[in-house]
Amino acid sequence: MRRNIYGSSVLKLALIVTVLVLVFCAGLASYAQSTVSGTITRGGVPCPDARVILTDTATGSYVAARTNVFGCYSITGVATGDYTFTANALRAVPVVDKAVSVNDTQVTVSVDLTFGDTPLFDDFSGTELDVCNPSDPTGNQSSRWVLYNAFGSQEGVGASIENGSLRIDATQNMGGVISRNPFPKYGTFEFVWPKRYEGTDQCFTLIKDKSPYDSYVNNYTNYFTVQDIGSTVASLAYAKGYNNSTTREWTRSTAYGLYYPTKVTILKTGSYLDFFFLNNICMKSSDSAMVADEVYVYLYGNEASGATTVAFFDDIYAGATVPVTVSNVIEARSAATGNKVAIGKAVVTASFDDAFWVESLDRSSGIKVISTAKPTVGKGVIIKGTVVRENNEVALQAEDVVIGGTVTTTPFAVAITGKAANEYNKAGATAQGMIVKVTGKVTEVVTDTENISIEGYYLDDGSGITAGTHKGLYVKIADFITLPASVVNQGDFITIEGPLTVAAVDNGTYLVPSIVAARGLDYGPVGFIAYNDVVQSPKYPSFGGPNITHYSALGNDNVADDFPGGPLKDYATGNYIGESAVVTASGTVSELQQEDGGNPVTGDAKTYFTDELGNWIVDFRGCLYTPEGTYESWWVDVTFYGLDPKALYEFVGTVDRNESRNLPVLFRISDFAACDYACSDITPSYSASKVSETGIYYGSGIPSSHDSGYVARWINIKPLPNGTFKVRSNCASVAQGGYGIGGFRLRKQAGPEVPPTYSTDQYWRDDYAYWPIWQ
Repeated sequence: MRRNIYGSSVLKLALIVTVLVLVFCAGLASYAQSTVSGTITRGGVPCPDARVILTDTATGSYVAARTNVFGCYSITGVATGDYTFTANALRAVPVVDKAVSVNDTQVTVSVDLTFGDTPLFDDFSGTELDVCNPSDPTGNQSSRWVLYNAFGSQEGVGASIENGSLRIDATQNMGGVISRNPFPKYGTFEFVWPKRYEGTDQCFTLIKDKSPYDSYVNNYTNYFTVQDIGSTVASLAYAKGYNNSTTREWTRSTAYGLYYPTKVTILKTGSYLDFFFLNNICMKSSDSAMVADEVYVYLYGNEASGATTVAFFDDIYAGATVPVTVSNVIEARSAATGNKVAIGKAVVTASFDDAFWVESLDRSSGIKVISTAKPTVGKGVIIKGTVVRENNEVALQAEDVVIGGTVTTTPFAVAITGKAANEYNKAGATAQGMIVKVTGKVTEVVTDTENISIEGYYLDDGSGITAGTHKGLYVKIADFITLPASVVNQGDFITIEGPLTVAAVDNGTYLVPSIVAARGLDYGPVGFIAYNDVVQSPKYPSFGGPNITHYSALGNDNVADDFPGGPLKDYATGNYIGESAVVTASGTVSELQQEDGGNPVTGDAKTYFTDELGNWIVDFRGCLYTPEGTYESWWVDVTFYGLDPKALYEFVGTVDRNESRNLPVLFRISDFAACDYACSDITPSYSASKVSETGIYYGSGIPSSHDSGYVARWINIKPLPNGTFKVRSNCASVAQGGYGIGGFRLRKQAGPEVPPTYSTDQYWRDDYAYWPIWQ
């Protein structure tokens, strides 16, 4: 009986639970949620840091996300319903109000943005500023700027052009200029601070309207201000909103090390603002609903009341993006001068400081791109710019460069004759911009005014090319290369590869076909070893003698090869080789030459930098140095070029010093095709750790035995197709001093080598967020 009652109770309970579950599930059905994800590309290339917004068409509420480095985004927890989809990115035409219906657990929305052009608002290149005073009824009412002060009187506010930049003088708070016209809901705002920090806040602001000057409390709405760039405490984004009693303020960000000149870009997508600094890296985002659809640009200096303020700005870009015509390399070459084009699906074949060259994938044509972007050879690119004609050569003045993935097959050099290159309007018109190979005899060497380094040389292959008294094509040495005057001589036979361009010689009197060369010598023999002492102390004699080089970012007054870079020497013979290196630095970097910093007494540094008798080849008593307490990003780079792209190399570098201080150093290898980690076998600790397969961190002094003699070493390094790779040294944080590289050696291997095995796990920690972003 009791069993029957119990069974009946269970049945009733099950029925109740079933009903409750059905009711609950029915309720869930009305609140189902989905994930909306996809990719944002621009011309088929992933578009990072793009803004994606979903707006509920019924309620007006919205959610947003930004794309990652692969152009991917994901928004979770989106309720079912109808939405409008918006995507916006730098230098792109925004996709606005695309209808999206969310009725499943997974919705994919992918968009390919087209190139856009942000019109120039003012580059301040004139002699007078295009500005008017609103109190002057006879002023130019069509001017771009209006004198303005959000805090009241216009008295004492002055604006002028100084050295191609906007200068604002004010004797009271917030005196400056405001744009005459507003800018829309979707747009890009960009500006540059061109001058050094002078103790005043130089402020770029977006505000709602040009309110009456004596009534800012009720009408003035300051959506954000970026200021203090150049000071040791820089405001990344500082914003207040004044609207009666409503005040909104963001947290002030400090110590970003944003020094002059600094470019700042703000992307406005509806109520969202994204802030981009330096290399168009998104640093901060806001979703303030206070931002109006149309805003004005307000530039001013901010100081204590009555103080004299001087603020500088340059290259103000503002406005909505507009599309441009997309074309390929051939169409770009045939377009009229001044036309704007966008080239897609091209491959980078050569890359230098002031220009790079691309070819179409079918090798039908190439073109010179005037830009400082320096994309890696072999990368696919999309370029937007203006067609120009430079020295009878069609080129593209780049306005935007998007770097995509690596192209599977990089075009190789095509052998041509000087005669073909000289026919500008025939074969040369097609050959220009292509990577070519020419063999000939050196007829003339062009050196600098002091006859120290080579600027170029003329190479004659028998084609009979002449330009005035010169005979042959002109081989121009790339600007980042320094060749000593004795390296190339008249009568030498040389085979050279590079992009075919046109040079204007004898002060522009003659035009001659030219090849830009990233190397000018033969590759070194297999097995060669080359050493470079970055800083040679004048207190001590050179350890390596004449068979090593002393290239340094800062130069050394006491050595003969006083260059930042050039060809290395085979240590066994003392002969220059084609493999070359250049040492560059950024930030407050100086030479350190002191007696208490000697050479390490043990460890790998001694193994790799002494000869068979134990004598030191590189003197580590001198190195590059940044003092402690230097609040800025700094680094020292060694860029190798002129390498055999088919060969394998070993790199060894260190800053190890036999002294009491233990300043840290981070080494990282980059811009290579392949390599294997072979750094010193370290004891992982706070003072030493393997960062990754491409990075190592260690203390450079000897406070404990395990910090002595460490080296950064990689083997089986395969250069990029253009024969380059790079090694950077810097410190563990922007606020930290430290040493840059003191010396290095490069060895050309006979073949693949087996990486070493280690006694312990080289990694000190799994969380590598501690390490800085490599710039």
